[in-house]
Amino acid sequence: MCRNPPLNSASSHKGMEGAVEGRIRYSGLLADSELRRWYDNVRRGSPITADVYLRRLGSTCHRMGTSPREMLRQA
Repeated sequence: MCRNPPLNSASSHKGMEGAVEGRIRYSGLLADSELRRWYDNVRRGSPITADVYLRRLGSTCHRMGTSPREMLRQA
């Protein structure tokens, strides 16, 4: 029988540390007022989803060597 670890176990906190670190790493993107508005709107529905979207956007921009505004301009 396979059981999930309890939610308060040490292993469950490892993922949250990475999430906070990722949000901090890409928090500079939130200086853009339009992007901040988008983030805040998503966050009203789900803070976790907003953080995941911000990390994915930041990671994609970093890998492509661009900014969110430049991505929109090219779309």
